[in-house]
Amino acid sequence: MAASCSLLLVNYKTAMLAAEAIRTARLASRSPLQIVVVDNSVDPHQADVLRRYADIVIAPEENLGYAAAMGYSLGIISVALTLIQLRVFRRWSEV
Repeated sequence: MAASCSLLLVNYKTAMLAAEAIRTARLASRSPLQIVVVDNSVDPHQADVLRRYADIVIAPEENLGYAAAMGYSLGIISVALTLIQLRVFRRWSEV
């Protein structure tokens, strides 16, 4: 089942805390969640930990700051939603 809601997280050197937040959010959600994490730690270990829990992990080469990281992750979700909408439209138009 496709995710009906997305959770955006920005991590800075707290991968295990973020992992717990993801686990808790998934347990509390009534529908599937898409989890998108921007790892601002610039630490490959942090990103590796997060990849075990999140659907999408963005690991920029430099710390983007919170606002830019959120904006970047919103862009990723917007692109994903557009692609889903195009697939749905294509299926609908073939009927």
